[in-house]
Amino acid sequence: MVLSLVWPGKFYVLVMGNGSLGEPQLSLFEFETVTVNHRGEIIERETRHAKYYREDLGEGIFLDMVAIAGGTFLMGYQEKLQHSVSLPPFYISKFQVTQAQWFRVASFPPIHRSLNPNPSSFKGENRPVENISWLECQEFCARLCQYTGKSYRLPSEAEWEYACRAGTVTPFHCGETLTAELANYDASYSYGEAPKGQCLYKTLPVGSFPANGWGLYDMHGNLWEWCSEIWHDNDLDNNLDCLTEGSDRVIRGGSWMIYPWACRSAHRRSSPLYYASYGIKQEFKKNRWPRLWSWLGFKNSIQVQPESSSNTMEAKPEVRLNTIGVRVVGL
Repeated sequence: MVLSLVWPGKFYVLVMGNGSLGEPQLSLFEFETVTVNHRGEIIERETRHAKYYREDLGEGIFLDMVAIAGGTFLMGYQEKLQHSVSLPPFYISKFQVTQAQWFRVASFPPIHRSLNPNPSSFKGENRPVENISWLECQEFCARLCQYTGKSYRLPSEAEWEYACRAGTVTPFHCGETLTAELANYDASYSYGEAPKGQCLYKTLPVGSFPANGWGLYDMHGNLWEWCSEIWHDNDLDNNLDCLTEGSDRVIRGGSWMIYPWACRSAHRRSSPLYYASYGIKQEFKKNRWPRLWSWLGFKNSIQVQPESSSNTMEAKPEVRLNTIGVRVVGL
C-alpha cells in the first residue's frame, strides 16, 4: 500500500508495504483534480475521494499516507523501452516530506548517521524539505521505522511512476501538457501549445496545486524526488534487490527550476547518492546560472546505507542547493 510524505528539494514519497502490525485504519479525504488539453485549457474538473491513514509523529506533526491499489501499467515513454509492470498495493505519502516533518524525525535517536534538522534553503514549515542526500533519506526512513514500528522506505521507480500517472497514459497526469496553474516549474518554457508563464525561483508549500487522480500532490515540479534504485541507462532493471551498488540513484518529477518536459510522468534522471542537489558538476561545466542547483528531494524507503563521508561544496550566497526532496512508501 502507498503512503504519501514530503521532504527535501523534493522529499516526496514513502512507500509502505504489508507490515506486521496489520492494516491501518483508513479514512476518506476529498480532493479536486483537473484535466487539460494540448493548449493547457482545463477541459474537466472532478471531485474525487481517496483512502489514507495518518501517522502521528508527535508534537502535532503528522504524515498522511495514501492507499494505492495494485495494478499493471505501461512504464516509460520511449516505445522501444516501454514495458508492462505489475505492482501490489502500497501506501505513499500524499505530499513531499515537509520541513516540519523532517525537523521532527531528525529529533529522533540517530541510527547510522546524523541529520541536519533544518537543511532547506527556502524556509517554511509546510514547504518541502530540500538539500538532502539519498543517504540522509535512508536515515530519515530508518528513524521513521524505529519510531512507528512500521516499514517505510523510498519508492521504487515503478512505484513512483505508477503513483504519478494515476491511471493516465498522457505525458502528465493532468493531460497533454503542463501550465503554471498546475505545477511549480520553469514556466518560461512551454510544452506543446501551452502558454508560457514565469519561473518563480523557489519552492512552494506542498499542496499548492491540484492533486493527481489518486490524491497525490506535487508529482510534477517543485522538487526532484529520490527513488530507491541505482541508476541504469533504462528502467528495465529497476528492482528493490539492488540498492547498494554504484553511486548514482534515480530522481523523478522535475523541480521549480526545470523545463516542463523534464517534469513528465515517465522522465528520469540520476544524481550521486551523496548529493543534496542535482547537477552541480554538470552546471558548473556549462557555466549555467546556479539557480538550477536547488531541486532535489526524495521519497523514503526502509533501506539504510552504511555511514560514508558526504561530498559538499561551499556555495556562493546566491546559490541555493535545494532541488531534491523526498516521498516515502509504507509497506
